[in-house]
Amino acid sequence: MSPVDVNQLPPTQLLILEVLAARYRLSETIWTFPRNHVAYLTKLAAARLADWRHGPDPNRVQAWLTDQGKQAMGLDRDYYSDAELEARALDRAVSHLRALDMLDVRPAAWVYLEERAAKLRAGAGWEDEQLQAALEDALPTPAMPSRSRPAPAPTLSQTEEPTA
Repeated sequence: MSPVDVNQLPPTQLLILEVLAARYRLSETIWTFPRNHVAYLTKLAAARLADWRHGPDPNRVQAWLTDQGKQAMGLDRDYYSDAELEARALDRAVSHLRALDMLDVRPAAWVYLEERAAKLRAGAGWEDEQLQAALEDALPTPAMPSRSRPAPAPTLSQTEEPTA
């Protein structure tokens, strides 16, 4: 089948493809649309650019790009979202430290990094501060800026004198 020129599509179909491509770049492989877009999605499915299914809400449908749709929108197989790149970098760091037998130094931080990489691959969001703190705990280096952490709040037993 010859490639489809997406610029020749009607504006609504092109907009749907652009939304799906933008969501794909942000690691969202499926996106929801109002039910009144079914006719446009059916035409995109017939062109093998996108596919769709009924959504969790009766007034919504879910759509995603097919391989041909990814190619038509310039998202080839070598494209990786930022979250995927971050997960791969974390995997490489953990593998490297395993090879050096350094994971026993601070295992809790590396367990967090492994779990974080798995969540990134699964499409979950991540918090920069938690990742930065885990990296600092796991492998402090002079190149990594030191964060000043607040002292833990005193507990009741630390602030009051025992009564007799």
